[in-house]
Amino acid sequence: MIKSNELRSGNLVQGKPLSIPRLQMFSNGVTRITAYGIHAIESEQYTNYKPIPLTEEWLIKCGFTKNNRFQLYGFHKDGFGLTTQPDCNFCYMLNYDLLRYVPLNHVHQLQNLYFAIMGKELEIKL
Repeated sequence: MIKSNELRSGNLVQGKPLSIPRLQMFSNGVTRITAYGIHAIESEQYTNYKPIPLTEEWLIKCGFTKNNRFQLYGFHKDGFGLTTQPDCNFCYMLNYDLLRYVPLNHVHQLQNLYFAIMGKELEIKL
C-alpha cells in the first residue's frame, strides 16, 4: 500500500482507479494520480494502489540512457545520474559521494526527486 504523503499529482502508481473520477488509467494497469486521487487515498477510501518498482525498463521509459563510459552513474538524463547500491534498486548520488545517496525503489520516488532537483516533470513514455 502507498501513503498519500508520498504522492504528488502526476505520479504513477499500480492499480485501477475504481470510481475515482478524473484519474488517467493506462492499459497496463498503471494509473496517473491526481490531487483528487491523493485525497481519496488519504481518506483511506481506496487502498488498492501500490508503488511501481523502479527497474531498468522503467528508467528507459523515463528517458534515461545506460551510461557505459563512466562507472559512477549507470543511467543518466539531462545531468541527473543514477547508480545502483546493495540496499536499493537505484540511487541518486549527491556530490559524487558514495556515502551520501538518496535510495530510489519506486517510480513515484524518482518522479518526485527529479522534479525537486531538476525543476521540471519527468516525462514518461507509456
